[in-house]
Amino acid sequence: MLLLVTYQPEGREELVAEMMPSESCEEVINSACEMWAHHLPPKDEIIARHLERQPQRFAELVRNNAVEELELRLQIKCAPVQSLNEIPRRGTRSPSTLELPLPATPTTCVYNNQGPHPSSGTSFSDMRFDFGAHLLVDGNYVFNTPFSPASPPASTPQPNAPSTSSAAPPSFDKGVSAFLAGKHADSRVYFQQAANEFHERGDLRREADCLRHLGMSCRHLKDYVIARSHLLTARAIYESLGPECRQEQLRCSRHLARVDEESGNYSQALMTYQELLRTTEEEKLIIQHTWCLYYLAHLYNHMKKHKEARSLLKDVVNTSQHIRHGEIEAFATEEAGYTAEREGHPQLAMDCYEKALSLLKTHGEGKWIESENRVKKRMDLLSRSFPAIFRPFATRKWSIGAKLLNPTS
Repeated sequence: MLLLVTYQPEGREELVAEMMPSESCEEVINSACEMWAHHLPPKDEIIARHLERQPQRFAELVRNNAVEELELRLQIKCAPVQSLNEIPRRGTRSPSTLELPLPATPTTCVYNNQGPHPSSGTSFSDMRFDFGAHLLVDGNYVFNTPFSPASPPASTPQPNAPSTSSAAPPSFDKGVSAFLAGKHADSRVYFQQAANEFHERGDLRREADCLRHLGMSCRHLKDYVIARSHLLTARAIYESLGPECRQEQLRCSRHLARVDEESGNYSQALMTYQELLRTTEEEKLIIQHTWCLYYLAHLYNHMKKHKEARSLLKDVVNTSQHIRHGEIEAFATEEAGYTAEREGHPQLAMDCYEKALSLLKTHGEGKWIESENRVKKRMDLLSRSFPAIFRPFATRKWSIGAKLLNPTS
């Protein structure tokens, strides 16, 4: 039996969580309140808590397993207050010393799937394109970096290794490995376990990190309601930790926009991306700003605004090369290939995919399995859609080998 508990914070979006069935109504309430502590009013204001279904029927429903799914709404009754300024602020913990790898690090393995990917089942036979010969180089842009065969490695130093006493639990590492391999059902389980462990330790920062990745896993599984709930909770924790977690807050907002986009709410996603672009520009967060441009380009492709997507992708690729951020460059180059397919330039699309695959291999060091496989699949589908232009990969490899063995042929 699946037990769903919902809660509607005042003036904010509804939260949803999957709870373990229990015959104790109070136990479920306590678990929900503990999980959503950052969304609830201060404890000294709460005078009653209850679930909307009758408490006397709660144990009977669970015991008899009368339904496959039971949804309950958590209600909080608060004492009236004269002024918000009189509400005592709850204390917050300092961020943990353990930092997740930054996206700009060439060996990073946590954030490689931040970039969005169109469905791999798209047909390429009706695509149109008008990039022109200089897709990624434009003198009118700030960063006029040539579209070189490979970007130089990022120079960002590696984050300090965590101490043994504060090391992440094995479940977190397993979640990362599963996530990068595209095994999102497994990563969802592992990240939930890790979040529970950090919660028991009282480590808010790393609990939020796990919840953010948990939300990303749920989004990949198209469980958008649960994904939104985890991302909102993670963002609330980051906000409570202060400005040191500012970039993590923005990441959560980006992933929430992805949830809106994938669930078909393009207008809300567009508003969020535009607001994030203004914020990141004002705060001079160039990496976050570049990610937002890329995400907006992906949204434009979904909206069939390929010209707008192409224009943004020029900026994204040139900027990512300038700041030596191979991950963004790889995803943006792949997206440029997708745009090229949609606008009918298969050769340019293949060039972009080959470039993207090279970047993924270089910067992912073999860990970005799902991303590499996705690009390879695109290349294979493209070659099959245009056999007159592209020979199948196996034939192309054999041909190259034959020329090496018979240079005069």
